[in-house]
Amino acid sequence: MTKNRLESYSDGMFSIIITIMVLGLIVPAGSQWTDLLTAQHVTALVAYLISYVLVTSFWVSHHNIIAQLRSVTPIDLWLNALVLLPISLLPMLTSWFDRYPLAAAPSIAYAVLYILTVMALYTLAARVAKQMRDGKARDEFARINQRRLVFIGMGVVDIVLANFWPPITWVMVAVISGSWIMALLARAHRYNKNEAKEEQK
Repeated sequence: MTKNRLESYSDGMFSIIITIMVLGLIVPAGSQWTDLLTAQHVTALVAYLISYVLVTSFWVSHHNIIAQLRSVTPIDLWLNALVLLPISLLPMLTSWFDRYPLAAAPSIAYAVLYILTVMALYTLAARVAKQMRDGKARDEFARINQRRLVFIGMGVVDIVLANFWPPITWVMVAVISGSWIMALLARAHRYNKNEAKEEQK
């Protein structure tokens, strides 16, 4: 299988997941702004937005990992499938967490899904790093991957705290995913500036 086919399949999965989450949003019962601002709809929109940011951060990470893949083996296919497996459950857990935002079980299940996905991304990235020939790029790639272990640890802490205050999962996922995306954007900006300087020399 070519890398492009692997990327196309994965991108399709991410798109379907977001589509299912959008379709899960309930249309307000009335035609006034107040009908949209009920507690039920505000909670649903917050749940959707947080899950959207989460899916986007996973998609960006997945793209950056696969971009470094030199050849696709059966092991790579299965590791990629393991990345997509927990993410595919996100629409269901988003709805569950949205319906019972103050219950511990949905919050913990959401955090477990987050941990499993990050673990799968870490494993896939570790395998891809072994294929990289550029030592400097490989070291930077490995440093970024090591940060995922911190996120896994934060997810474990979240599971403990969610037993006492379930909304902590909303906060944890929003902060970590948002900061991860911002860090990747900042890294891309630095890379582009360095490339521009090299061209000017």
